[in-house]
Amino acid sequence: MVCTITIEGVTLVINKTLSSFFKTQQAQFVTWQIETEYRGSHFTAAVTMANPDILRGSVIVVAHFLQSVSPQLVLGGELVYHRGRAEEGGILTLAGQYSDSDGSGV
Repeated sequence: MVCTITIEGVTLVINKTLSSFFKTQQAQFVTWQIETEYRGSHFTAAVTMANPDILRGSVIVVAHFLQSVSPQLVLGGELVYHRGRAEEGGILTLAGQYSDSDGSGV
């Protein structure tokens, strides 16, 4: 299933099958997720939310961002946030890639 929505120049493309959104076990939903990604001319941003449960106050959120700073340098990061009944935490990861003029990366 592919769904494309364009509003004021921003395009949202959802390319997932329903089986990857919902997983059941013994006729109950045990896991589901929704994700979106936006690709600009010099950056990419994505957000994934998994297993949101308003009644239990739990959720997992993952956000990615990559920015092309120059033709040779790309910087980015990832934030993972988890909240459950008895615990809450997050991890921030930063990364970069430098490529020489011949295209070899470091």
